[in-house]
Amino acid sequence: MKQYAQAFLVIFMITTVFGCKNKNDEAIKVSEKTEAIIAKKAINDSITNNPPKGMVWIPGGEFLQGAVPQDEAAMDHEKPQHPVKVDGFLWISPKLPMPSLLNLLTLQAM
Repeated sequence: MKQYAQAFLVIFMITTVFGCKNKNDEAIKVSEKTEAIIAKKAINDSITNNPPKGMVWIPGGEFLQGAVPQDEAAMDHEKPQHPVKVDGFLWISPKLPMPSLLNLLTLQAM
């Protein structure tokens, strides 16, 4: 009887050790994913609040694209009207003087 109790105790301890190890590995993977998501959001927030020099942040949104069914002048490829979602993006600032704009475009082309 004592041998069975010892065998049970050894099996129980081994199962506990390996069972806990797997759960910790999964927790680490989840926390790494969470950290990556938080870091990406922080980068996106810094870009939207402080865009690079010469750029402006255009916020995303939704709008209806296409012609309404009652529009007789609309071509077939303009129908049907449907919702479109656009993500936010950076755009060249309209406040830049033209020479600065040309320099910016030239530098980006290189």
